[in-house]
Formats: sequence, C-alpha cells, structure tokens
Amino acid sequence: MQSKKQKADLLDQIKEKLSRSKMIMLAEYQGMTVEQISELRRKLKTSCQSEYKVYKNTFVRKALDKDNPLLSKEDLLSGPNGLIFSYGDPASTAKVVSECAGKFSKLKIKAGVLQNRLLSAADIDSLSKLPSRDILLAQVLGTMQAPITGFVTVCSGVIRGFVNCVSEIKKQKEAQA
Repeated sequence: MQSKKQKADLLDQIKEKLSRSKMIMLAEYQGMTVEQISELRRKLKTSCQSEYKVYKNTFVRKALDKDNPLLSKEDLLSGPNGLIFSYGDPASTAKVVSECAGKFSKLKIKAGVLQNRLLSAADIDSLSKLPSRDILLAQVLGTMQAPITGFVTVCSGVIRGFVNCVSEIKKQKEAQA
C-alpha cells in the first residue's frame, strides 16, 4: 500500500512528464513479454528521446489537465495501458512505436495527443510514415538552395561560353597569321 506522500510524488512525476512531453501516446500492452517491453523501452530511449511508462489509470486521469483530449473518451483510459512520452521528434517516436506494434502483435496503439489534439491510431500511423525532422529540414534547405544553384550554373554557362568564344577567335587569328 502506498502512503499519501508516495501517491502525491507519483502524481507529480506523471504531471511533470506530461508537461515536458511534445507528444503522448497511449498503448495497450496486455500479453507482451518482459523482453518485448524492454526492447520497446530501449528503442524509444536510444533513438528518439522518448520513454514508455505504465501507471494506474486513476493516477493518469488525476494527472491530466481537464482540457486534455484523452479525458474526452472514457474508454481510452480503461484496461492495461502504457504511456509513451515523446520529448523529441514526435514523428520518430511514432515510427518506433509503429515498428514495434508491427513486430509485437500484442502492442496496440490506442490514441495519442499532439499539441492538445487527439490522435487516433490511424493518425499516429500516418505520422510514423513522415520523414524525420532532420530529413525534412534537409529537404527545405535543398529547396531553398535550388534557385541559387541554378543562377550560379546559368552565370557560369555565360562565362564559359564567352571564354570558349575568345578561345576560338584566338585559334582563328593564329591560323590566319
């Protein structure tokens, strides 16, 4: 049995994780082995600054803000649930969780919250198919550089043509002399 202080500390811990998270996902884990859960935790921690925790649903309900979309559907916070807190790139976290859900049939994504918007399992699956933040930034940078690169290529083409023309004139003058 937990004391009131332990319960209050646990509630504060959940609130802190919720406030720090960019995205929260709710997943059903019933039937997963300890090894599978450990692998999920390891992948989340090492590849995308996320963590997987299991708390009692009553603690989660108390820790959530009254405006949180997870509270709008009572059936989401029933049964054995694990919370995935994403502190980094939400797309990377969704990708890791979707891969693990495909690998471990017992892991079922129920819902998520991103920027105070409720995400369905299908939304999270769509998010997992997006490229990572770094790849998106590289694509934007490439798009921004394309006009400049094209301009430099055109300018160098004009200069190259001028040099070739002068070179041909020189060859003709040498041939005439």
